[in-house]
Amino acid sequence: MAHEYGHSTTTSTTTSARRQADTSSFVIKDFIINTDDIKASGESRFFSIIGDVGAGFYLEIRTTISNVEYYYNFTTRLNQTTPTGLDSSITSANGYEGNIKFPKATTALAYTILLLAKDTNTQHVDYIEARDIDGSVDINASKGSNSLMLKKTISQVSDATLTITPISFTTATGFSSASFVSDSIIIQGTDSTGKIPFTISVTSANGSALRTNRDAFSNDFTVKSSNKTVGDQFLITGEDPFDNGQSARSTSEAVHASGGGDGVDVLITMNNAIGSPVKWAVGDRVTGNDELDDLTGVNAVTIVAISGASSNVLGLSRQITIDHGETLNFTEPYYRRWKIDDAYAAFSGLSVTSSASNVVADTSLSSFTQTTTGIDGERVIIEEVPAVEITSTPVYTIGGDRRLTLAAEANITFNNPQPLALSGDTINYHAYGVDNIRSFSGWDIEITDLVTTLTQPTTTITQIVNDSTTVRVALGHGIMDDVSTVSSPNMNKAVANPTVTNIGSYSGSTAILTLSSAQTLEVGETLTFDNAGQTITITGNIKINKSSGDAILNLDLEKFIVGTVET
Repeated sequence: MAHEYGHSTTTSTTTSARRQADTSSFVIKDFIINTDDIKASGESRFFSIIGDVGAGFYLEIRTTISNVEYYYNFTTRLNQTTPTGLDSSITSANGYEGNIKFPKATTALAYTILLLAKDTNTQHVDYIEARDIDGSVDINASKGSNSLMLKKTISQVSDATLTITPISFTTATGFSSASFVSDSIIIQGTDSTGKIPFTISVTSANGSALRTNRDAFSNDFTVKSSNKTVGDQFLITGEDPFDNGQSARSTSEAVHASGGGDGVDVLITMNNAIGSPVKWAVGDRVTGNDELDDLTGVNAVTIVAISGASSNVLGLSRQITIDHGETLNFTEPYYRRWKIDDAYAAFSGLSVTSSASNVVADTSLSSFTQTTTGIDGERVIIEEVPAVEITSTPVYTIGGDRRLTLAAEANITFNNPQPLALSGDTINYHAYGVDNIRSFSGWDIEITDLVTTLTQPTTTITQIVNDSTTVRVALGHGIMDDVSTVSSPNMNKAVANPTVTNIGSYSGSTAILTLSSAQTLEVGETLTFDNAGQTITITGNIKINKSSGDAILNLDLEKFIVGTVET
């Protein structure tokens, strides 16, 4: 495992059985080589074997390509199928120094480097073991060997591609069916770069229009995690899941009949079917009469089962007196704290969205303190929970590109309580701004020189306008009423260019515009519109200080662009 990742959190020492004293023996004391990832185009690595003058060694480098084992030839500096290596000895007090030129690779490779202490009179220094965060041995960080063999590994990784993509995460108004143009940058290995220009854009569908409320900022860029699966919820001490600011799912639903039950619950039949969206669900609190309303928090009466052809037969958590014709309210429980299958790189402040829209708007990971008021009116802390609490040993995965990722189960806390429907859903973490992106993804980037440019819509007049506010145009795309202003060589703008106050009779192309001031204009005259349009282009420069595998850098358009549907 590559030493660059720095996983070692604890180091233990294992001393080999005491070797027989031999005044003629030589010791290899250290093997120094950079085990950072090698880029696909090839790379040279200096190495040094430190030890006693006269210590003999055999250095061999192996890799597997298409299920065939290859050996590095120190003379030709190429890989070959015939076993070969470097057979030599230390001849200087400074040790043996050499250079390995790893050849270009068309696929990601894993190199195994074996340093054999040659002959019976040479041995390695006693083994000092280092371990990764998951408890496994980190052979690259370990020193020495208890045998004649010392092993290191280096990965030759595929080039990394950073795709810069504009996006509307919620498909907000005006962004539906929009087209997004991305830009891609290829990074060799983990190399840093100078400033690289990029251009991305968004174009709304015909009939929709876009406007900016400011320029794009670097903090509008975000890296999103892959889907993480939400598990069970946890009740924080003192938390009432039915009093977390949520509205009732449904109200004033009439009871057709009640009765039955087995002493543990009671069955009630509702007049209406469950409906869509659903009027009730398992876990919902039931209120509507004094007895139900008095039972709160963990004692609240809830739905424990739903049956019947119309899903209108409800099993309640306890027996309760409910009369025929009573109307009931159903409230879904909301919780702040949840189990998640992976939150290894997550931290407080990351924004959160869900694929099924079950996450409350403006949600992020956040620590939370549950308090109450003491007898003297002072604030008393009941429980404090962190934003992220790792609950399992991190698991390492090496992908096909030979890059390493880690995952760990955790308990996470949200700034906003979330509905029970979130259980089983998948969520994404969003790291906004270059500092959070670096901490979250390993991509160390700088974004500068951002320019946001609106493409001005133009069209021509299709019917003469004689001192009128009504203007017929050949194309209505990208015009936003009460926002777009219009200009032309013959425009009587008085104090300012008139504003489009209404867009009517939009045919998918032609339209009838109403302007804020009367105009006299000719057929075929060209009109140009400001303040809104169909296409917005964002340009800038990005500098990459460190990459970490393929990644998508999203620009959240909803942060600075507003869309409308004009038809």
